[in-house]
Amino acid sequence: MYKLEVEDPKPATSNPLASCYRSAPKSFWLGMGVYMLFVAAATVTSMNANAPHWLDFVFVGLAIAAASYAIFGLRRSVKNSEGVENHVYTESTALAFWMVMLAALAWFFLETFADLPHISAIWTWVYGLVVWSVLYAVESRRMR
Repeated sequence: MYKLEVEDPKPATSNPLASCYRSAPKSFWLGMGVYMLFVAAATVTSMNANAPHWLDFVFVGLAIAAASYAIFGLRRSVKNSEGVENHVYTESTALAFWMVMLAALAWFFLETFADLPHISAIWTWVYGLVVWSVLYAVESRRMR
């Protein structure tokens, strides 16, 4: 007689980070590309002994401006997203920020008062990236 057909729900993305990166607006990727160029330019000029030092500050300032453009573009995209996506992104970003800041503060005290070795700033960035990625994946999984 009548056959009731039910659509299968779309399978959840196996990699929640992939959907985040795919949904990033073009302004984010443009800003981050320009940021990388200015960081590379600042690195090259700082290694050149004949280059004036004020040029390093100009390139770093331009890199910060490009990164700010990218982040505010991403912020606009997140604010325009659905409630669950917005919540997952905001929650994971806030938690990761505090975890990185508290870890950096703890290392500062250990480095200063316990004579632990000085670490490169790149490790703070790597730690922040890993923490945010794990928290984003956990929050995405929790919201399913």
